Amino acid sequence: MVLYEINLTIDNNSSEIFMEWLPGHVQRVLKAKGFIDASIFQEEKEGLQVTVFYKVKSREDLESYFNGYAKEMRQEGLDKFPNQFKASRKVHVLLKEIAGEN
Repeated sequence: MVLYEINLTIDNNSSEIFMEWLPGHVQRVLKAKGFIDASIFQEEKEGLQVTVFYKVKSREDLESYFNGYAKEMRQEGLDKFPNQFKASRKVHVLLKEIAGEN
């Protein structure tokens, strides 16, 4: 399994409309092959800092997304919110899952 992390910094002037748009955008990304689910988190600090985590079945599925559907999805955000947010991305490869006792 792969965890695909996208960190977003959103301008205060467009934060409300951006956050209304984001869940639908995430739903469209989840249509890509191998994408399992996603979570949206907000950092507890000044300004709007949001992280989206996608669980993807395999690195191959993520590469397939990068080589195809990702361009369309990234362009959607850039067209709707030009110069109103910054994004950085990370890929985490699962080494081991450890369950808690609860």
